[in-house]
Amino acid sequence: MKFITTYLSPVKWAFLSACLLSLIHVVSALTVPTLTASIINEGVLQGDLDAISRLSVAMLAASLVTVIGSLSAVYLAAHIASRVSLNLRQQLVQALQDFSLSDFSKYGTGTLLMRATRDVEKIQSVLAKGINMILPMPLMIIVGLGLTFYKSFEMGLIILSLMVIMVVLMISPPYRHGRSAAIR
Repeated sequence: MKFITTYLSPVKWAFLSACLLSLIHVVSALTVPTLTASIINEGVLQGDLDAISRLSVAMLAASLVTVIGSLSAVYLAAHIASRVSLNLRQQLVQALQDFSLSDFSKYGTGTLLMRATRDVEKIQSVLAKGINMILPMPLMIIVGLGLTFYKSFEMGLIILSLMVIMVVLMISPPYRHGRSAAIR
């Protein structure tokens, strides 16, 4: 929690913008298959060329919004990660300036610099990848479930109940029958 308040507070607007752009990306990405189904159902099966043209333009627009939202979210994630790593590096420099000469002799200057640099790079990489890869997943689940309910309420209930069962199974501790095989 301290990490969030210390390092993400200065970039909170960029983080909220990345969340919004991820939501836009997910919604538009999930709109494309829906439009494809509409093209088939309303255009191809009915023989309506106007519907095919209209829905194809909508699909092209949704694809364009998907690309723009995704690229913008990636850019903001890189910006956030670089700002956080800048703050970390500044604090590391401050901490290293408080070291005595005996501390540098004990640990080695090269070792300290290598470890500090590598650790900050790892944090930066995990933060950028987390925003780009982990953040859209719950959004995709929520939006996909909403689209499923929109198309078919019964199918939405089935998928929601299966998701709840899966979560309960993942959270619950494994059932142990008697002693384990390793103890016997």
